Amino acid sequence: MRDLKRCLLLLDLQNEFVSAAGNFPTDAVCQQALLENVGKATQAFRDSGDAMVWVLGNVVEAPPSPTFRSSTAAVARPGCHENVVFRFTDTTLRDDLTAENITDVYVGGLLTNVCVCTTAEVAHAPGFTVMVLDDCLGWRKYKSHQTALRCMREAGFELRHGVRH
Repeated sequence: MRDLKRCLLLLDLQNEFVSAAGNFPTDAVCQQALLENVGKATQAFRDSGDAMVWVLGNVVEAPPSPTFRSSTAAVARPGCHENVVFRFTDTTLRDDLTAENITDVYVGGLLTNVCVCTTAEVAHAPGFTVMVLDDCLGWRKYKSHQTALRCMREAGFELRHGVRH
């Protein structure tokens, strides 16, 4: 067993949300920076050999995913549920992370005020240390994004700009 400690948990980054042609696109202001910063974060996790889990939103079954590369240390099956809470309570995600000695969960993705905020709370409850990557977040309404960041700060979550070791 590898001695992992960190896991990058990326939420809802499918074309439906990150493409201007999608049915529910994020704000155009954040799209390009979001994709660039997520690319940097995933490369940093690949380079360090840490775990990564991509979570798809609004799908019932996981399609075969080209997002997992052979160099990605995927310790858990992606949670593919419409309700974010189920990712930790009704899948093996929490148990898989614990079995791999992961203590730190880095969260990025969409939407800041919905899935990201809820995932941070649900991941923290069983004892994971949660870091929210503020440069890897997307939103549809900037005001809601800012409110969610403030709430997460007030709740004691660490907001980080970029991945540091």
